[in-house]
Amino acid sequence: MNQIVTKYQFPQNIYFHAVLKKIAKLVCKSQGKPLNVIDFGCGTGLLKYFIEQIDSKIKVASYDIDPALSDVDDPWGIPYDVWVFNHVLMYMNEVEISDLLCRIKLMNPHALIIIGAGRQNYLSKIGSILLNQNAHNATISSIDSQIDIIQKQLKVISKSSVYLMTEIMSCRFKH
Repeated sequence: MNQIVTKYQFPQNIYFHAVLKKIAKLVCKSQGKPLNVIDFGCGTGLLKYFIEQIDSKIKVASYDIDPALSDVDDPWGIPYDVWVFNHVLMYMNEVEISDLLCRIKLMNPHALIIIGAGRQNYLSKIGSILLNQNAHNATISSIDSQIDIIQKQLKVISKSSVYLMTEIMSCRFKH
């Protein structure tokens, strides 16, 4: 897996904040009890901030392959109730994604999985060119291959889009 950290600067921050706020709302409405959430591939940690603004009882652990950005050294320490992967799976190959989901299911087969998957459509490509960004250069798996794996291993409970550029899926494991 590649080491990628998205910097939320203007004007991209408008888009990424909209994605993170939508994910935060999904996390906060997922259950009535205090939750243990892991933001896997947390980057700068803004999701934790947005969740805490909505519900301070929810405990969010941040994990990134860059240890300086992580709250936890090992994401496998406890069976989290909610796993969030926002613009993360695209940096993994199909085997890594499948193995990751299998490992989570072994730990907590009732976990909620929230995935933000970038469409990398014409809008995002034009934005990348105009902003002189190399946002898609490190992509390993396409959104289609990500969705294929997700549909094989998970039941999609809800699906929404942010600016037609990110698909946000709330999922549970198939039994």
